[in-house]
Amino acid sequence: MNSEEIKRILDAYCSKEFQSKLQNVREKIMDGINSIVREIKEKEESIYLSDFIESRIKDERSLQEKLFLKGYFNELESIPKKISKIQDMIIEKIPDLIGFRVNCYFIEDEEYIQNEILKLYKNCVENMELELDNKSNSYYGQQLRKFNGKYKYNNSKYRFELQIKSMLHNTWSEIDHDEIYKRERYDIFSSVKGSIVNSVAEITKQISAQLKILTEELKEERDFIYGLFSLYTYESVKNKTNIDKLGRGYEKFYNLCKYCEEIDECVREFVIARLKKTPNDFKRKRLFENIEENTYDDLIAINKLLVETNDYNKLCFEAIFSEIINFDNQDDLLRKISFAIYKKCHDDWISNNTGDIENDPFKDENERTETFIVDIEKILQELLS
Repeated sequence: MNSEEIKRILDAYCSKEFQSKLQNVREKIMDGINSIVREIKEKEESIYLSDFIESRIKDERSLQEKLFLKGYFNELESIPKKISKIQDMIIEKIPDLIGFRVNCYFIEDEEYIQNEILKLYKNCVENMELELDNKSNSYYGQQLRKFNGKYKYNNSKYRFELQIKSMLHNTWSEIDHDEIYKRERYDIFSSVKGSIVNSVAEITKQISAQLKILTEELKEERDFIYGLFSLYTYESVKNKTNIDKLGRGYEKFYNLCKYCEEIDECVREFVIARLKKTPNDFKRKRLFENIEENTYDDLIAINKLLVETNDYNKLCFEAIFSEIINFDNQDDLLRKISFAIYKKCHDDWISNNTGDIENDPFKDENERTETFIVDIEKILQELLS
């Protein structure tokens, strides 16, 4: 192809109308892949699959490079003059015109996810074809889990690529791709670099295997989320408290989280934003701004226990909670914690006693409240001890 033909291809590709069409197809394919991922997560809860699916439409520079490197149109005698014909040719010939990546946590899960996608996609998505690319390797031989796909839309079959990668695998494949495969100049040390990348890849596999074993020892997804939250916030909390040994502080914080769905959800949202590498997406919340007046007296006894707890607990609570929620001062925070525990215990009590008013042993409202508060105080003493 001469330079004029390449320019015609790039101009046709970059037209706003064509890019809008590609974006529309990209969103439709994304919806389909999301439905497959949901099926896998429901089927096998032990597989840690990210909710965030990465995607991209090939940019102009990348397309230009591929035209030279891959020679997609070399078999053609000439490039069509009509823009729509060139666009049809691009749709038909470029195998990774649109790209998607399903992210999991562990390298060991990549093959399982690949096989499940192959089993499920026909039932989950209409107008999609997937073919496993068994020949796909990185530049220095590391296996990539990848599908070559086609999506039928308006009588055209758009080609796309779907990869399955763990986060550790993704890190080193990016280095492989940028520093080895797409290096700009001849590098006399390329074989040495390739050998190093291979060695690191093997070490990465071993790390992933050990992390998976460790994760499988955790009984609940919540424990995994808590572990990541501690990892992401430790340095910040340490700087705020001047305390190095924060293990017990986090443990007490997580005990309180289990009594408050709103706080627990804040922790989850914080971790998800970090996993997506978009920490700015998380905004600290303002919780329990409007506490009912009729609960004030009940909260006094609960709050008293929190206020009287040791300074270590209060320092840790203030620093850790400041990562996810907004509050005016330490007293305001303790008031919010008191209400969170009260609300959870009160809702549980109502739920467990609905329809059993006739058999309620506490005929007197004050007697019921006093007993209820005593139960909460016992819970708090266990949480804070």
